[in-house]
Amino acid sequence: MNFKELLVLYILAVALSVGAQEKETKDEKPAYYYDVLGKVKAGLVFPSAYGDNFLAQNYDIRTGVHLDAMVKIDKVRDLGVQIQGIQGVVTNNDNLGLLESSTITSAFLVLGHTLLGRKNDLEFNANIGLGYIDFRNRVGLRRFNDSGTALMAGAELSYRLSNAFGIFIAAQSQWGFLRIDAAESVRGFLRNTRVFQPIFGIKFYIL
Repeated sequence: MNFKELLVLYILAVALSVGAQEKETKDEKPAYYYDVLGKVKAGLVFPSAYGDNFLAQNYDIRTGVHLDAMVKIDKVRDLGVQIQGIQGVVTNNDNLGLLESSTITSAFLVLGHTLLGRKNDLEFNANIGLGYIDFRNRVGLRRFNDSGTALMAGAELSYRLSNAFGIFIAAQSQWGFLRIDAAESVRGFLRNTRVFQPIFGIKFYIL
């Protein structure tokens, strides 16, 4: 075998090796979000009520849980649902009677829009939602509900660790509008809630 034949074999071997390395690298890269059907998130929410309303002035609200599921509707938008549950303990009974605590559940229909190209492991989304809020209240052994509509706006930053798994951090503001019978002087105080909440958790991509 002469030098030219050896050179040709060497070039072929290098080309095959580079091709194999490129295929291996490609296989290791995530199937970016435009290749998946949707995503599911689970996390912890750290709520903080604010403003002149009963939730901010009368409650100590605790860490809660956050779940949502979104499906891709086009290259930049998602549609899905979000559910959250937090616990609030009454610390001041002014205008609340004998109320002791409330389990607060919110559910939203959410529209998401990506603000960062999905060809990256890093993803940044803005979300808005319209939904429902429910206070499951406790007074001794008695339970009763107050409920109403709610709005949500937030932003989320996530990082994709593999094809099917990632982590995320988000921040949301929620506005609740409860249907509560009250005197006109305290109606706004008892009907409107405002909550700001950071959220941390894990994210699963549906392939």
